[in-house]
Amino acid sequence: ESDTELSMDREYLNTALCSLPSGDRIFIQFKYGLVDNNPKSDIKTAEALKISVKEVKEREAQVLAKLRDLVDPDKTCLD
Repeated sequence: ESDTELSMDREYLNTALCSLPSGDRIFIQFKYGLVDNNPKSDIKTAEALKISVKEVKEREAQVLAKLRDLVDPDKTCLD
């Protein structure tokens, strides 16, 4: 991918993330390391948020489903 495509994808991702409620956005940014470039495991996420690993997996699935509903595949270069 070109730098331009990656920049467009990041911009599109940020737009989609901003459409989420703040708690969901913070959760995804933390879990996937979108702020610190350090993705966390389910266990590390659970420990940091003081919830169970099962709850991490459930929340992740719920938030990713919300993101999928927001994404227009014609506007992103992601495969």
